[in-house]
Amino acid sequence: MKDKRFKSKLIPYFTELYYLRNKHGYTYKMLSEYMQKKYNIKITDKSVLNFLKARENKGIIPSKRSLINLLRKDDGSENKINISQSGQNKPIRNENKKIPEEPKTSNNNAGKLEDIMKELGIN
Repeated sequence: MKDKRFKSKLIPYFTELYYLRNKHGYTYKMLSEYMQKKYNIKITDKSVLNFLKARENKGIIPSKRSLINLLRKDDGSENKINISQSGQNKPIRNENKKIPEEPKTSNNNAGKLEDIMKELGIN
């Protein structure tokens, strides 16, 4: 028998919708317009709200792997993030970092130890 349960047409775009909503602060209206422009999917803002809220209530969030794949995807958009170059962005060294100092010896006693060692024949 065929599975007759309803499946949302937004399921393949869940990661993208979640990311835009939670990380970039898109409104549900903006998300519905985004889906119309990018994927030619006509959907209301109320449907997007219900889709995301239902998953939020169940505790469903996209995996990190699917988010990375989304960011790597080359769709020709201006907002594409290139992760392949992220290794080049190494942390900048702090130039004001303290260099461990050598223990200071007083100038008066600096040569005395060497003189005593020479007198005793210890090199």
